[in-house]
Amino acid sequence: MAHDFEELFVEADSCGSIPLPLRRALAAVPRPLDAAVQGEKTAYGTHLAKQMAMVLSGELTSMGVPDCRPNPTSGSGAERSFAGGIGSKQVDVSYATEEIGLVMGISIKGIYFPDATRLKKDGHTYFAKNLVNRKGDMLAEATTLHKRFPYAVLGGLFFFDRRAASDNRSAKRSTYDRCHRAFKPFANRLSHADADEKYECFALGLCDATSYELSWVGDPTKSITLNQFLATILQRVAEVNSDHFDFDGTKLTLV
Repeated sequence: MAHDFEELFVEADSCGSIPLPLRRALAAVPRPLDAAVQGEKTAYGTHLAKQMAMVLSGELTSMGVPDCRPNPTSGSGAERSFAGGIGSKQVDVSYATEEIGLVMGISIKGIYFPDATRLKKDGHTYFAKNLVNRKGDMLAEATTLHKRFPYAVLGGLFFFDRRAASDNRSAKRSTYDRCHRAFKPFANRLSHADADEKYECFALGLCDATSYELSWVGDPTKSITLNQFLATILQRVAEVNSDHFDFDGTKLTLV
C-alpha cells in the first residue's frame, strides 16, 4: 500500500508537536484483526516500524541531525545496514559520518498482537509469547553494533499493544510490567566501556491505532514524551563526541 510520506509530516511542520505525527503514523497503517493470519500481522509490524522511523528521522532532522536516515521526505536509507562486530545489522533510524562511523542508531520493535493459540483456546489476550525472542533480537543488535562502534549512541523503542498492560494470567505482573523488569538491566549504557548489549537510551511504549505513551525502561509509572527520548539521545551524542557536536537541549550543532 502506498503512502504519501510528505503528507504525513504536514501537521508536524505546522504545530511543532512531536506526539502528533507519531499518532498519525499509527493511524496510517491499517491494523489487522487479532485473528488474521500471521503473515498479515508480521507485515503490519514491519510497515509500522518503517512509518515510525520516518517520523523519528523527521524530528531528528528538525533537531539538527544532518543526513539522518531514512530521509524524512523520500524514505531512502530505510533499514540502513551496518557491518557490526558479529555480522551486519539493519538499523531503523541512523546517523553516520565517514570520520566517526555510526554516530547514532535507533531500533524499533514491538508486539502488537496477542498469542493466537491462547486467544483461540480460551479467549485470553496474552502478549508475552514472543517476548524472549524479541529481547534476544534487541540485545544482539546492540552487541554487534557496539562491538564495531563502541562510541555509538543506541536508542531502543519497544512498543506493545495497549492491552499488554493488563494481560496478567493470574495475580502476577502484566506482560508490559514484566518487560520493564526484563529490559532494565540493559538500559542506560554510560560509556564505551560499559556492556555492549546495553542501550544508551531505552523506552517502552503502549499504543493502539490512534495513540501511544512512552516511559523509560524500568519506570512504567512515569510517562515521557518522544521529544524527551530524542533529546536524551542527542545529549548523549554530544557528550560522547564533544569534539564534534554540541546540544543545547533543542538543537544539535557541529562544533
